[in-house]
Amino acid sequence: MKKYFLNAVCLCLCAGFVFTSCKKDDDGPGTSSIEDNKITATVSASNVDNVKALVDVSGDNMGNLTGTSVANSSFSNGFTLTLPATVDAKYLEEFDDDDFPSGISVSDKSAKTGEIVIVGYDKAGAQLGTFWYASNTWDAGFIYADKNVTITGSGTDKYGDTEVYNVSLVKGWNIIYGTETEKNDVSTYTYTTSDPGGLKWVFDDYSDYSYQSASVSKSKIAGSKKLMAKGLK
Repeated sequence: MKKYFLNAVCLCLCAGFVFTSCKKDDDGPGTSSIEDNKITATVSASNVDNVKALVDVSGDNMGNLTGTSVANSSFSNGFTLTLPATVDAKYLEEFDDDDFPSGISVSDKSAKTGEIVIVGYDKAGAQLGTFWYASNTWDAGFIYADKNVTITGSGTDKYGDTEVYNVSLVKGWNIIYGTETEKNDVSTYTYTTSDPGGLKWVFDDYSDYSYQSASVSKSKIAGSKKLMAKGLK
């Protein structure tokens, strides 16, 4: 489940963004939750007619993402997705013992999590691309947790790269932010629930790729990389 990062993200198509839903919880350091289960975005995307939030996502060899829709919205220079208050346990996963290197502490390994990928469709129902909340240095992932759990600490993985976590998930929907830095051919992957600022909505259009099959690895693996953390599928 490695490594999820990071495309250079062109934000010139983004008209702006609104999180009617984004809220900081002052009771816990770094905690970021989605208020009222709503994600509202203003973003440009050609020919998109509707938007769906998918769970349990995988890619097929024709360049399409498959998954179960848990929320949908019409599209007109943006969208508003109302996510379900709870997610069926069959779409969630527990943390594995080998998800994190030594030095990372998980407060409750019985916690289960699941993520969404936000997909744009045309009027005929064809997938056109995926929506992400990102900057040139940070990506955001939208994660559901079935209970409160914190992931903290730093450690070196089997590849010799460093992973740093300051993640505090609350029961319900959360936003996780991740970034990659590199020095002397060693990468450091940092994950947090504290908003680093400067992120905007961007549409990752499949038509930007020469072959549809390329969009499988771009969107699905981009789908994975934007999840922000090992074990937070």
